[in-house]
Amino acid sequence: MNIASVLDSRRRAGTVGLPVSQRSARGDQALQARKRRGPRPWLASAKGLWLAALLLGMSVVSSAQTVTITEYAVPTSSSGPVSITSGPDGALWFTESDGNKIGRITTAGAITEYAVPIVDNSLSGFDSITAGPDGALWFVEYFVNKIGRMTTAGVFTEYPVPTAGSEPYGITAGPDGALWFVEYYGNKIGRITTAGVITNEYPKPNGLLPNGIAAGPDGALWFTEQARIGRITTAGVITEYPVGPVDGFPEGITAGPDGALWFTEDNGKIGRITTTGVITEYAIPTAGSNPRDITAGPDGALWFTEGDGNKIGRITTTGVITEYAIPTAGSIPSGITAGPDGALWFTEGLGNKIGRVSFSNNTPTITSLNPSTAAAGGPAFALTVNGTNFSSGATVQWNGTALTTSFVSSTQLTATVPASLIASAGTAVVAVGSASAPFTVNPPNQPCTFSVSPLSAVFAASGGSSSITVTASRTDCTWTPTSTQSFITFSGNTSITGSGTIDYNVSANNTASRTGAITVGGAIFNITQGGTTCTYSLPSAGQAFTASGGNGTAAILAPPGCNWSATSGVPWVTINPPGGGSNDGSVSYTVAANLSGAARTGTITITFTNANLPYTVSQAGNANTASCTASVLSAPQVALEGRTEVLGDYLLSCSGLTGALTTDISLALNTDVTNALSGGFTDAVLSVNGTASRTGKWRVTTHSVGPELRSSRRPMARLPCGFPGCGPMPVC
Repeated sequence: MNIASVLDSRRRAGTVGLPVSQRSARGDQALQARKRRGPRPWLASAKGLWLAALLLGMSVVSSAQTVTITEYAVPTSSSGPVSITSGPDGALWFTESDGNKIGRITTAGAITEYAVPIVDNSLSGFDSITAGPDGALWFVEYFVNKIGRMTTAGVFTEYPVPTAGSEPYGITAGPDGALWFVEYYGNKIGRITTAGVITNEYPKPNGLLPNGIAAGPDGALWFTEQARIGRITTAGVITEYPVGPVDGFPEGITAGPDGALWFTEDNGKIGRITTTGVITEYAIPTAGSNPRDITAGPDGALWFTEGDGNKIGRITTTGVITEYAIPTAGSIPSGITAGPDGALWFTEGLGNKIGRVSFSNNTPTITSLNPSTAAAGGPAFALTVNGTNFSSGATVQWNGTALTTSFVSSTQLTATVPASLIASAGTAVVAVGSASAPFTVNPPNQPCTFSVSPLSAVFAASGGSSSITVTASRTDCTWTPTSTQSFITFSGNTSITGSGTIDYNVSANNTASRTGAITVGGAIFNITQGGTTCTYSLPSAGQAFTASGGNGTAAILAPPGCNWSATSGVPWVTINPPGGGSNDGSVSYTVAANLSGAARTGTITITFTNANLPYTVSQAGNANTASCTASVLSAPQVALEGRTEVLGDYLLSCSGLTGALTTDISLALNTDVTNALSGGFTDAVLSVNGTASRTGKWRVTTHSVGPELRSSRRPMARLPCGFPGCGPMPVC
């Protein structure tokens, strides 16, 4: 949550609701008054009541951090930048209280401003701004009692707060996908969805003016108020913790990297509160610094603005404080946030600038040694030192003795430890510059034994991951875990010296229950895993198709790890690849067209591990009825023997066909002969649609016509039959 010194001064001076023309002068007067003020009268009587509940931490100034501050002027003069946040587009977004604008600055320092209309000659009172879960920017409008929203394209929307005169101040994204804000004079905590619906306003149990708000690591929202830190669950349950001594006015608040909440107090302190309500305070070295906003930095520390001290402060999670002066005098820094570029960005209310803090830490640190132990009387060995900020000329020292050192990187050095340095048991100090770490030299000939905790674990059939703690009897014992079954695997480092932790995985089980173990030396960790019971079902028992056929899908419900396959019991239903699977799925199939007039039914069998289920495919018959008629278009003719003549056309007309015409045709030709004819002699040809006929079959019959003996030949041309009941057609 970001708080502007200027706006805060105006709030306490009573300039809220005044026209723009009157606010500036009164706000400036209030600002000077704040600088001169003493303890608040309403707090005087409460001093001394807050006793041992608070641990007051000692703050220490560190000079190890090298910091560079760069400033960028806001284009609109006297715009009064207040709050700043890292946006979803890789830029920083800030509010301009006096300019009535929302600003955007890239990490290269390019600034764009989006003006918001001034209504009734009244500034909106832009203050706290945060990135919402919907990819937009959300902010409060203190003077007009509204919550604002702006897209990264500059589209602006406002939502009025239901409680009149509540004057929203801080805002943050909550763990429930909504935005949460405090109502300074309304004395409430509000919730607004990304659709702009203010679902709740939760009244606080006292009138102590809520100020800043932040999402905590415990899934709740934490807020500051006069002399207290508040906590509200997403269900609206409020708890309050007093901050003491009670001369502090907590303002900015943020979640720290240590799982606690950190906040500023305008009495010159930085506070820390655990999620159980334990509070520690650290005094800022600069008296009257008036810290405002605070944020977690990329370096594992907390960074804050000092409004009256005109500085940027840094505090480690152990309470070490460093301060850095801002180049522009009297700039009154206010909001601060961590940027996407690894730097800190802040606003300067009176300096009318956006500041950037880049930093480097040149002091080396040691994070680990490998190995970290050895046996006394052992041979020389190579020591790996892991840490940060190592230089190419760095030297590893052993109890003050320089070792032969090789520079690997800024995070790693290697050194040779001679056997003479580990001749006796004891503890050595390994150092790089001012950083140091202990190295244990154990007595010789000690056996390595191991124990594991816990001793066993039980997993469901779905499997999972967990870890084991291994305790070694000696810190120089090197060990590697072993799995007795293939379904148990390891992740992370598996070659460990001394005590350590094993991360392991148990794969899903689609068979009966099973057991396995992990062994470390003589220690055994047993694992039992339940089996899978495969129960299958078909949401639909089948599907019906028309005579034309088509594609279908059969859905299958099966537990994870349960396999199945599909086969067709009829040739007119084809299973499409892959035809099987596991878990929930489906099988695709194709139904061929039904040329028959009769309906038909087939079955797809879904085969499972322990059962088969039928899936019925039914198909309607072809409703069309085939009908054919034959005719000769010309009168019968008599051909002269020995000549080839066209005798006429034979026309076959059919209806109700679903495919190409196929049938048998018999054609009788009578010829006058004066001699006997032998069978198989062809002197007539049948043409179909103008093309030569297929091979015909002849039958020879003899009968009398008049006084002469006549012989008749009958060639029979055959075409494949394509509809039910087609046979030889009548002869004309």
